Amino acid sequence: MPETVELVRDHVVPALTERGVLRPSVPVEVRTAEAGEPTPALPAGTATVRTTAARWAPSAYSADASGVPAVHLHIARIEVLPPGPAPAPAAPPSVRPGPRVDLDAYLARRDKENH
Repeated sequence: MPETVELVRDHVVPALTERGVLRPSVPVEVRTAEAGEPTPALPAGTATVRTTAARWAPSAYSADASGVPAVHLHIARIEVLPPGPAPAPAAPPSVRPGPRVDLDAYLARRDKENH
């Protein structure tokens, strides 16, 4: 049977994108989470879909035409987290300082010139 993450990535994420919950241009990371696990730091530029592990249960419905019995998939929780904030832009390169001026010497010269 497929893993829960695969099922969510292949079936739930496209449905969320189709309904406008997730933007098509944003990459999505699908991961499992334990119940009560705190929300992680959101990766910049990537949406996160967290899901609890699935519980597979036999179905009361009959098998399909191939004889494979029907199965119900129970996922307790799916959490959709928007992309984290974009990283702060890099600081502009600093202006290259010119030669340092000795302010005390300059003021002393000016004082001498003016007296």
